[in-house]
Amino acid sequence: SVGTVVGTLAVQELPLNGRNVLNLIAVAPTVVPQGGSEGSLTGKNVFAAGNYQIGGGVANQSASLYDGVPLQDTAYGNIVVLTPSPEAVEEFRVQTNNSSAEFGRFTGGVVNMASRSGTNVFRGTAFEYFRNRSLNSNTFFGERAGLDKPPFTQNNFGGVLGGPVVRNKIFFFSSFEGYRNREGVLFRRTVPTPAMKRGDFSDYRNLATGAVVPIYDPRTQCGIVNPGTGSYNGDCGTVPNRLQFPGNVVPANRISPIARRYLDFPVSADPTVAGAWKTENFERNAEVGGDNDQVSFRGDYNLSQNQRLLGRFTRFVSTNLPVDVYGNAQLQGDPYSPEHFITTQVMA
Repeated sequence: SVGTVVGTLAVQELPLNGRNVLNLIAVAPTVVPQGGSEGSLTGKNVFAAGNYQIGGGVANQSASLYDGVPLQDTAYGNIVVLTPSPEAVEEFRVQTNNSSAEFGRFTGGVVNMASRSGTNVFRGTAFEYFRNRSLNSNTFFGERAGLDKPPFTQNNFGGVLGGPVVRNKIFFFSSFEGYRNREGVLFRRTVPTPAMKRGDFSDYRNLATGAVVPIYDPRTQCGIVNPGTGSYNGDCGTVPNRLQFPGNVVPANRISPIARRYLDFPVSADPTVAGAWKTENFERNAEVGGDNDQVSFRGDYNLSQNQRLLGRFTRFVSTNLPVDVYGNAQLQGDPYSPEHFITTQVMA
């Protein structure tokens, strides 16, 4: 087989945007990162970590294993559902061509990661990475809209501890990583004006010409049965084809009670940008973000000089927070959040 081994030093020392250890796949030749695979996965598609093309294969369809256990879930389209913390990875191999028959379920390459084990010496590390609003500049569109610098707070923290339980015989290694992100993102939306909600489209204009866009009465369409009177509107050759509402205003008695209740409900906010007929007439910084938590524990038992028993448990929880775009408590977001993923194994 043809491949590249990424050793302990590279895993521990190379900078990782968002601490996504799978970014190190790209150090192997013939590997091309795809959209969404780099950086932290919280706040976007948590399943994008394995989105790579390896050896010209299909993106996001390589085999990814952790101590030989698949990290993919066929229910999600065979995509990676767990990305180990860098501190918990000893090394991994990226096989790009001619993989042996022991591997399957892939159309690209094979990424096989090995977890770290404890030794006869107690060792531990702790880390904290942070970013905040004071270190950032305003966004281009936020500055143009006259909005303040959006809030931003990001903390990535954790640590590892490993060592002996019985010297030369039983060892343990544990790791924890937490991620917290809260930031303001500028949302630009097109919303109806208060006049439009009342049925008044007298200032609803064509973006290119500035001319008023006519709003037609559907009951005046020729060739149909008028739903208001039950009478036939005649052939299109004998009666007018659609008539515009007078003044481009829909009468209040023509607005359905169901539609009225919907309009009265605060489904969106009023425009914040001048110009009743403009698109993207609403701009607001809304809070987005999420939390990641991953805990892993590995135990090793040396049965003899030639036999070793290994057990590992890893649990990963990812939460993308719902977003209140309009500031009216009508939340939008990931309907599947939070996602929980657990891998366990015992092997000799």
